[in-house]
Amino acid sequence: MKKIYFILLALIMILSAGQLTAQRNRATLPYKPAEMFHGDTASYLEYNYQIRNVQYKGRTVGDILKELEYPVLYIVEVQRMINPGNPTLIPRLSLSVRQKGKKPSVFKDYYIVISFEKPLLSDDYKKVASVPHSDNTAVFTPQVYDFLKDKKVSNVSFNEFLVRDPEILELGRQAKKAEKERMDRGRRK
Repeated sequence: MKKIYFILLALIMILSAGQLTAQRNRATLPYKPAEMFHGDTASYLEYNYQIRNVQYKGRTVGDILKELEYPVLYIVEVQRMINPGNPTLIPRLSLSVRQKGKKPSVFKDYYIVISFEKPLLSDDYKKVASVPHSDNTAVFTPQVYDFLKDKKVSNVSFNEFLVRDPEILELGRQAKKAEKERMDRGRRK
């Protein structure tokens, strides 16, 4: 029985050391410019703002925006979705850098999500973000930049809903086609 406990303890220690090493390695990954991704905006955002996200903790929004090589098109105010109990606080905002359709879409647009160490007061934010882009979004104006630039960041992430892998899209298309053909054969019988 003692051997089992010893093995479990050793296994936990090895896994913990591996996690610490992986996190330390992510903290030292270099920034890669957009040109290295050959026009693949999603890969650029994923690498620099999801994989390397630990490098932004404690830095300011201004620091992040200085590195960002794409203009921010609009801001999604997500506080209503994640903080319905206290609508006076905004814990994070999504900054869209590429819009794929005519209307903003959480599932299609390219954006980074910035979480704040100290949530923003909704009334303060709304004073500077007065130009609406569309439902629940605002235009990224110089006034908004001035308001956000010194805010400390607790986390940065990438639009995790974005499906961009051409292989996955093609496999999905083929599966739908095969399912349709199977259903058509079933109707003929």
